[in-house]
Amino acid sequence: LFQAELSSDAFRLMGMAERGYLPKIFAERSKHGTPTYGLLLGTVVVVCMTITDLESLIEMLNFNYSLSLVVEYCAFLKLRVSHDHLERPYRIPLGTLGCFILFIPSLVGILFVIFLASYKTLLCSLAANTVGLVLFDLRQRERCRARTSQCKREL
Repeated sequence: LFQAELSSDAFRLMGMAERGYLPKIFAERSKHGTPTYGLLLGTVVVVCMTITDLESLIEMLNFNYSLSLVVEYCAFLKLRVSHDHLERPYRIPLGTLGCFILFIPSLVGILFVIFLASYKTLLCSLAANTVGLVLFDLRQRERCRARTSQCKREL
């Protein structure tokens, strides 16, 4: 089971690298067709995670999942307000206030998980999310730079 998870994560990294979301080094394959650098990164992450106990890992996982749910709920409500006229394949038969009320029980549980988190979990999550935001910003700047240079060449 561990090997299957490690392998699927490595191929996921490879696919993201092929689409330009990650550095091209993760798209490289060995002579056997395996994504070598993706497997190596996955192994390093697993080794780093083994220095902590299982309870802390579960707490970190739940904390980050809770944060992602808050972001999803906020995005849902923002899109519901700012783009309510868009055609959707599925529609929730509630208004914006009704959707917010629907989210309240879940938000209470999410806040409970967030407030119970230890300082170690808060720091690890802050570090991981900061790295993610910095990488996202660098990617956006690189895309903008690539488009600007392409436009200059076409003129």
